[in-house]
Amino acid sequence: FDIAHNMFEGSWPPKTLPCRMFLSVVHIARNRLQGSCAWDVFAAGEGSPYLYDVQIFANRFDSTFSGEGLRLLPALENLRLQNLGLQGSLPKELLLLPKLRWLDLSKNSLAGKLPSVPISITGHVAMQDVVEILLDANHVQGPIPTSWFEKLKLKTLHLGETLLQGSLPSLGITDNLCALMLTALQM
Repeated sequence: FDIAHNMFEGSWPPKTLPCRMFLSVVHIARNRLQGSCAWDVFAAGEGSPYLYDVQIFANRFDSTFSGEGLRLLPALENLRLQNLGLQGSLPKELLLLPKLRWLDLSKNSLAGKLPSVPISITGHVAMQDVVEILLDANHVQGPIPTSWFEKLKLKTLHLGETLLQGSLPSLGITDNLCALMLTALQM
């Protein structure tokens, strides 16, 4: 399902989305869509077990960021929700997505502390395959969790223009990190 880079207006999500359960890609970025949390429609009912790529950035959504229903998206690898006016904290359900690799929540109004990397119910490190996290230009605060460097395979981490403070965790513990953006922090 791809309607990205148009000037479509109107409310989202639609009342019904045919074949929702069989969708693998949803690109609705750069439109003028509005409504509630845009991925709720994919997580409703039995969810969308094949959905691996969601890009809904640069629309007119303005809502609290809720992780409700994310567990019904087990194949999700790429989640791009930047510049949507999302509020709230990083939901723990997001951190438990087993296949997540790319996460972009930059340019929103997310607040609160960054959570440590959790251990899943099966005992595996959650988010262990995440290679890119972009959280710049949000209101997150506190220290950068050491577990993000110890347990993740991050190649890119953008945390600039946030309220993070404290000391920088030891960077000698990761060989993967290629880009670390920490502009305009109080560290």
